[in-house]
Amino acid sequence: MSYEYLDKLCMGCFARLEAGGIVCPYCGFDENTYDAASYQLPLRAILGGKYMIGKVLGEGGFGITYIGYDMNLDVKVAVKEFYPSGLVTRANTVSTTVQPYSGERSAFFIKGRDRFVDEAKRLARFRVLLGIVMVNDFLI
Repeated sequence: MSYEYLDKLCMGCFARLEAGGIVCPYCGFDENTYDAASYQLPLRAILGGKYMIGKVLGEGGFGITYIGYDMNLDVKVAVKEFYPSGLVTRANTVSTTVQPYSGERSAFFIKGRDRFVDEAKRLARFRVLLGIVMVNDFLI
């Protein structure tokens, strides 16, 4: 499978851009002015060998939601990362791996991660119901 087009995708909406495009004509995203926090996944990070990460859509106390791109199916997706603030860190700014802090915080992280995965599995059972977020996959 050829992925040459991936470097020409807008990281704000995953529209295909003309070569040399700086600001996306569809959503207005400008990668040069995007200012992600150091703990957030970097633009174009690849998860599980098939999901490319775009800009952050939202963030809360227990996670970060990114616009993503399924490179195998050629479709946009939402990627929700379990990243509970105060319980974890990222090894460095290019790593996709989350490291829980030691001790009691590690136990809270593991318990929370297990609940996060259980919720994904429960939501996946209701994927055909309107108003329910469709879960297609999860990675640990």
